[in-house]
This record gives sequence, structure tokens and C-alpha cells, in this order.
Amino acid sequence: MAWTSDIHDASAGKMLDVLDTLLVAIHATWVEYDSFGSNQKVYRCLDPSNSPPIDFYIHVDDDYADYCKIYMYDSWDIDTHTYAVDTGCKVIFGQSAAYYPVICKKAGGYYFSSQDHRFIYVDKTEWEANYVGMLGQVEGGPLVQNPLLWVASYNYASGYNPLGYYSWSAYYVVANFMQTAMGKGATRASAWGYSSSYSAFETIDGGSWIRPTLVFEYDNKTIQGYLKNVAQYYNRNNLANDDTIIIGGDTWRYVEGTGGTLSASIIKQE
Repeated sequence: MAWTSDIHDASAGKMLDVLDTLLVAIHATWVEYDSFGSNQKVYRCLDPSNSPPIDFYIHVDDDYADYCKIYMYDSWDIDTHTYAVDTGCKVIFGQSAAYYPVICKKAGGYYFSSQDHRFIYVDKTEWEANYVGMLGQVEGGPLVQNPLLWVASYNYASGYNPLGYYSWSAYYVVANFMQTAMGKGATRASAWGYSSSYSAFETIDGGSWIRPTLVFEYDNKTIQGYLKNVAQYYNRNNLANDDTIIIGGDTWRYVEGTGGTLSASIIKQE
């Protein structure tokens, strides 16, 4: 696990630099699988020892200032630099094909949280937090390994924080599972009902208590797991972007976006 705070100049290729340095170089489960064209790379997350095994690909098109496009696939052909079409499982858009997934990466700095099977990128200008990879597994629940892309939608500068939403929201948020474990291409991901946005509670003694945000597959309501070290914190009005909450000795960073409507989350600094 790693937590980093840093800055870059938001130019093309800067997200690739972050992933190369803070993901691939730190975690053996992540590798650079392909590099081609102008500022395009594919990263593979492979962990055959996990139960069930984990194997998925992230294509990052970082040939833009201020944002990058990001797609998720179950396979990749290095010779053609395209999706290999093994089973048809992929996440390349959100509510409709017009709404492709992106991560805002402006020059105001960022937070980056990495683990063996997922990463979080927080832009500190628009205050958008993005989650890419596997959920935490619910103890006693079914072992379901469907990778998740919960990021901004094509209107990257909107300032609406993806991890503060409980599901996709047109051009604000792409929240989709790539359903390799269920034989489906992709399906909508949602937190467990709108009330699950209240995952952080103030206790009677003025402290705070965190309930993991459960995430389910929207069509059949099957729980897939929970957001690792993330809780939604909807519409509290008592915190501002970059404030911290100390819970049990751990620091949680508050992110609500700049879009005018609170879509807030708190993220544990690992």
C-alpha cells in the first residue's frame, strides 16, 4: 500500500509517469504490458495466486492536457495494440457510448493511493477522486472478482467527484464493472442505495465511525464487494476539500469536488 501527494504540469503523458512510478514500480501485480502511439500504454493487473485469480488490463490514452482517457479490458493483443476480443468483457463507456471514461489530471497537484489490485487518483484542482480495479471482498460473501472502473465521464472538468456518487450519472460519472466472472461485457455499478452515501457518521462523543461502502451490480443487485479505504460522505456541509478526519488513529482525506453540488467522499491515507 502507498499514499503519495505530488504535482505535475498536466501535460500529455503525465498520468503515465504517475502509473509507471507509483503503481508498476511498487506493486509486482501491476506491469506495463504494451506501449504504442503517442502517450498510450496498457497496464496489466495479474495475480494468479488470488482466489479467484485476478487478471485485467487498463488502457490509458494520455495524449491530452488536463485529462486522460482510460478503458478496461479482459484481454489485449500486443501485435495489433487493440482489444483481443476474448469474451467481449470491457468497459469503454458509461451511460451511453458518448460518455467515455476519463480521469482529470490538472496541474494543481494530486493524491495517489495504490494497492496490489486497485489505485485511486485524486485531482486537487477539480477535486475528483477516481477508483480503478478490484473491490474489497465481503467476509462470508461470494468470491466475485469483477474489476471496477469508477471514474469521471467525458466532461472531465465538471468538478463532480465520482466517488461521491452512488451510481453513474450521465456525463458526470462512469461506474461500471467489467463482468468477467459473470460472462457479461459490462454492467452498471451502484452503491447500496442512496442512503449508503451516509457511510461516515458522527458519534455521540464527537468522533466518527466508518461503514464500508458496499457496491453491487445494478441489474441483479449482487454485492460485488466494498470500496477499499473509501467511504461516501454525502452532503454534510461541515467539511471542505482537503480537510482531514482522524478515525482510530488513521487519517481520512475529504473530497467533495467543485461542481456546486456536494458529491463527497473520504479516503483513507494508507
